[in-house]
Amino acid sequence: MICGFHTRDIHQCPTCEDAVFINTRNRFVLSHLGAMRVLCPNNCGSETVTRDNLIYHIDHCPVPCPKCKQPVAPMEKSAHMRNCPEAMVRCEKCRAKVRRRVLRSGEHKLFCPIECPNKCGAAVAPVKQKEHDEVCPMKTVSCSAARCRCPWAGPRKLCVAHEVDCPYVKLMPMLDELLRHNAALQREVDELTQQLAAAKAPPPLPPPPARPAFVCTHVT
Repeated sequence: MICGFHTRDIHQCPTCEDAVFINTRNRFVLSHLGAMRVLCPNNCGSETVTRDNLIYHIDHCPVPCPKCKQPVAPMEKSAHMRNCPEAMVRCEKCRAKVRRRVLRSGEHKLFCPIECPNKCGAAVAPVKQKEHDEVCPMKTVSCSAARCRCPWAGPRKLCVAHEVDCPYVKLMPMLDELLRHNAALQREVDELTQQLAAAKAPPPLPPPPARPAFVCTHVT
C-alpha cells in the first residue's frame, strides 16, 4: 500500500520498478458528473444531453453548412460538401471556380470561354461573341460597296486589301447617286399608282333620304 498523499510523487513501483499510473479520481463523483444535463455547444436546444453523451451528440447534432446554410451533422459534412450546391468547384473547360449549382444549371456555359467559331484563335464567352464579331479578323464580312452589288465576301482582315482594287468601291459615289435617283423615281411611281387607283374607284353611294319625323295629331 502507498499513502494517498504521496501517490502524486510516485511514477515507478518501488518493488518491480514498473511505471505506475495511479487514478485518484472519485468514480462516484465522475458517475454523477457524467449524468448531468448540459447545453449543446451548437445551441440546438436539446435538453436530453448528458456529459457522457456530449461527444456523440456533437457528432450527430446538425449545424448550418457554412456554404448553403442547410443543417448538416458534423460526421456527414464531408459527404455533404461533395454535393453542396453553394460549394466552389472548378470548371473542367476554363478552370474557373464557380458555385456547383451554377455549373449544374448550365448558366456558366454562357460565360465559359470557348474557341471562337470564326477560327481566329481567341477564347470568347458565348455572351461576348456578338461583341467579338465586331472586331474578329476572321469574321466573314461584305465589301463596303455591297449595296452597289459588289459580290465579294471574306475574312475581315482581307477586306481592306480587297477594297483597294475593288471597282465597285471606285464607282460607289456615282452608283450611290443613281441608287438615290432610282429610289426617288420609285416613290413617285408609287404615288401615281395610288392616285390612279383612287381615280378609277367608283364614286360612293349617296346617303339614303332622311325619314320624316312622325307627329302625333291625336287630341285627347
